Amino acid sequence: MAYNFLDPKIGVLQGPTASGTDKLHPLGQQAAAYDSALGYARFVYVAGSNVSTAGALVCYPGFTAKAMSAGLSASRQPLGVAGAVLTATSHYGWVQVDGKATNCFGTNNAHAAGVPLFVNATAGQIATSTSLGNHIVGMYQYVSAASSSVANSSLSVQMHNPQILGLVASI
Repeated sequence: MAYNFLDPKIGVLQGPTASGTDKLHPLGQQAAAYDSALGYARFVYVAGSNVSTAGALVCYPGFTAKAMSAGLSASRQPLGVAGAVLTATSHYGWVQVDGKATNCFGTNNAHAAGVPLFVNATAGQIATSTSLGNHIVGMYQYVSAASSSVANSSLSVQMHNPQILGLVASI
């Protein structure tokens, strides 16, 4: 399963899981993509920062992707899932903000389908525990995952412009 961009110009230049040191698009450019099994999705082009894993939960203020952690989760920033490793501001790539993502990182615990998702203390990870970080609105897990598969970055989520409302998790 792999998304392909619907805009021929973008599809020729770069796929949703590619990254590189050449800036191929304006930061913030959005692109629609399609996969026959997953359906439609939307991506935003960003610069990197500290994203060391594809599939990491990221925030992207000012179109710079940062691995999201509980420490950042009090702020209201747009969220998405990194399509590739984006470790420095000289790396450019795509963040998925809409559709199904099947390569997300979660905590090493079982995740049931439909449970609320939260930002984890470990940067880039998604948790199901309210004690770790703030609630992610606009993202849910649509397939259950055993703890062994979550550790291998196969958490599957459906999202539509995920964000955090700036509320503490215990509310």
